[in-house]
Amino acid sequence: MRLLHYLPILALPLAACESDTEVRSGIVQWMEWPAEVRANTPFNVQIVIAEPGDCGQQSTYRPRVFADQSAVTFSPYFIVEPPRPTCAAARAYYPPTGMLVIGALETVGIAPGLRASLARVFEMRGASSAYALPMSTAEVGGQPVRTFGSFTVRPDAPVDTRQFAAGFVAKLLDTSCARIIPIGVYHLDGAYVLEDQADTAGLRGAFVRGYIHQPPGPVCGESQRVFHLVARY
Repeated sequence: MRLLHYLPILALPLAACESDTEVRSGIVQWMEWPAEVRANTPFNVQIVIAEPGDCGQQSTYRPRVFADQSAVTFSPYFIVEPPRPTCAAARAYYPPTGMLVIGALETVGIAPGLRASLARVFEMRGASSAYALPMSTAEVGGQPVRTFGSFTVRPDAPVDTRQFAAGFVAKLLDTSCARIIPIGVYHLDGAYVLEDQADTAGLRGAFVRGYIHQPPGPVCGESQRVFHLVARY
């Protein structure tokens, strides 16, 4: 696994609503956000978050976002119900990961309006894993904060209409067409055609950065939204 640089995450609430419940960090696996936004105007960020719990444990999502003069940070968490009594035997059967089912929540977070008298660049951050494909229960608790990318806040109307995107992905091959899909997303509507169909090496389980835009010409029949790959880790 490749270790990436990260910052310590802000502390979670000390207690859940009930004594037999547990507070767990959400793992942000994918984010999409505007390349430019207008100052003092809230904006939407699409997020894919790994849901904690196994053996059918019920969890309640709690959104959380922080903003300062340099970055917006999404740090969601979950209130997780106790596991079912039958989980002990099932967990013993899956010792490598300690997790039986990995699901993901697709949601939209709202970033607060940011002040800017001149065009300024902010970072987009999320509570995530410092490793590729987080799987173990040890990695799930207390996530670091990863920088997913950046965006510009302008005092006037945005000029750049691209949608920046970053996160952990899997590679899909459909006949001769290559796509990426965020880890934890299992429907093809969540996949994106790669703009450069020849640049597909090392994408399985990789953390990627790029942007979604309208290409100058159709790629694999897609003419509206394709993913332009900028970097992979």
